Amino acid sequence: MKLLRWIPLAIMAVFSASCATAPTSKTTNGAMEIAEPKPILLEFGTTWCQPCKIFQFDLENSNVLKEALAAVELRSYDAEDKVTDGFAMAKKYGVTAYPTFIVLEGEEELGRWSGYVNPDHLAQNLGEALGTRASLAALELELVDLQTLVASMLAERSEYDKSLLLYRGAAALNPENDYAYAIFEAIIFSFLDSQETSTDTSYELSDVLRAADAVLASPNTTAEQGLKLASLLGWIRTSEDTWWSKYAAWAVEHSEGQEVASPLLRKELKKQLAVYN
Repeated sequence: MKLLRWIPLAIMAVFSASCATAPTSKTTNGAMEIAEPKPILLEFGTTWCQPCKIFQFDLENSNVLKEALAAVELRSYDAEDKVTDGFAMAKKYGVTAYPTFIVLEGEEELGRWSGYVNPDHLAQNLGEALGTRASLAALELELVDLQTLVASMLAERSEYDKSLLLYRGAAALNPENDYAYAIFEAIIFSFLDSQETSTDTSYELSDVLRAADAVLASPNTTAEQGLKLASLLGWIRTSEDTWWSKYAAWAVEHSEGQEVASPLLRKELKKQLAVYN
């Protein structure tokens, strides 16, 4: 039990900051997908460095080298040139041997090595540096899986605010799955709990409906989730509310012709819509 209490706090500490720095390069806008920037390979050489000259020759003539460098953006500098920024860049990165290669992703250094033997040697060093990047990406996905697991556990314990924080963090790290429905459930259950217990909550009806709109807009929403959403919203509507029909109509429309686990729920929603309208 001590471990169970520790996991949510530890993960929230790691991921809460991610909500403010959500990556946008993976998102899709209609048919256009924004490409992620490539890692950068800095190459520092000099005019008198013989291995540097061999690298420049292979750069023009070796298919092995061209294929390896296709995964990065190459930026070459003369480390002794004070007219351009070559000298300043070499000083910034502490380069004292030539050629030196440094792999960067943003400001993060993924790897570096000095010397040039042949294209195969460079391809091997570059692959190891980018392999570190791939390993970190895989670890990030594993952490997202753990985060959503703990978020689900917290929701089952009615700790909706903590659950919501984790789901939003997961959505920031994995934009391909926005967790819109899970976020909606956390908000509406927190809202319902506050009404039943007459306690204060940070969520109002407008927050619930905003989360519901996000579910309708999400490409990840299933027909089953749409039906459950309309049913849950039915718990908080009054006979005078006019907003509910939009969600019920959406759920019925998007579940038509699909096999769902709750056909009776769809039938009931259609009946209520007929009366409602």
